[in-house]
Amino acid sequence: RPAGAHALGRMWRRAMFYSMPPLAHGAARRSRRSAPASEASRVANCLGAVLLLADAAPSIALAATLGVPGALDLGDVASGWNSRVATSTLSMLQWNAHGQCFLPCQGGPKDRCDKSFPACRDGAMGFLADTLQNASYGLDFVALEGFNFQALAKDGSKVGGKALRESWGNVSQICGGEAGYGIFPFDTATLLFDAARWEPAGPDNTTRKGGCFERIAIGAVAAERPNYRAFLVQALRRRGTSEVVVAVVSHHPHTDRYSGEIGLLRDAVQAVAQAVSARRIVMMADTNNDRPRTLPWPSGRSSQALLEDVFPDAGEVASTELYVTCCAWEYFTAYDRVMAAGFPGASMETILPFGEGGHP
Repeated sequence: RPAGAHALGRMWRRAMFYSMPPLAHGAARRSRRSAPASEASRVANCLGAVLLLADAAPSIALAATLGVPGALDLGDVASGWNSRVATSTLSMLQWNAHGQCFLPCQGGPKDRCDKSFPACRDGAMGFLADTLQNASYGLDFVALEGFNFQALAKDGSKVGGKALRESWGNVSQICGGEAGYGIFPFDTATLLFDAARWEPAGPDNTTRKGGCFERIAIGAVAAERPNYRAFLVQALRRRGTSEVVVAVVSHHPHTDRYSGEIGLLRDAVQAVAQAVSARRIVMMADTNNDRPRTLPWPSGRSSQALLEDVFPDAGEVASTELYVTCCAWEYFTAYDRVMAAGFPGASMETILPFGEGGHP
């Protein structure tokens, strides 16, 4: 655990999409566990998910029990496994650390900074670098919100002063900045993708869209344009295949603004999906929507509804379990989620891939 990392804000979720023999991937198999209720405080902030997809070969017992017709066309045969068994893996990380993690308490709002700066920043970047370097996680996409670290937005090949194990593509959407980089109102949405496996599915002007949800006044001056809560949409193609996935990273509006602002993201998703004729969508987001409930009044939103809000033709949606992930240090809401559409019959299992402890 890197020094200072205990001060991190939002934790993460990781989604793995795969089709493989049930005993072939030891790490994934070991991580399939459900924490008992007594571990609620630990489950609340270190989460992941596995989306299981059937392979065309009925001899794969794990896949056969799911009854999914066909498999993802994601290319490679599993290295080190039976060469007759094609594997389909898509692994993702979702993490909102919150912008105050990266800002010293000098000249800004005292509730939007780290009083022990740079403890949180260095811990977050160090832990992220260690995670990205760990080949056993097999991460394809990394969704980061509120990682307001200027060097990260410019260069994804080095994080926390450490060169990564492989090249990473880096796409960022920046909101705000009128008062200075990282100073509220300010937000970022960053997508890191494994460039050895994935590439943009076409020209940036058609396969990438980004924006900001909210207008926050700076003092008494109204914002001329949206300057807070970032979102990003990027279509990616698996190298050597025709498979295209639209990846969405979003720091959603809060519920009082949701209905009036979520249309901005819906328009971006629709535009990118239509440009590349994609039906497969993965959304990694701090949704700012809690689990649905009826008492004491109707509130919250299901993952099915959240994905349909930005992709109305989503159909069947697979999602991480709605574990409490927000916010340090009094966790009480299930905001962070990984959701997928366009993978018929798939199931997503939430796991704890980054250790058994609490905060990293």
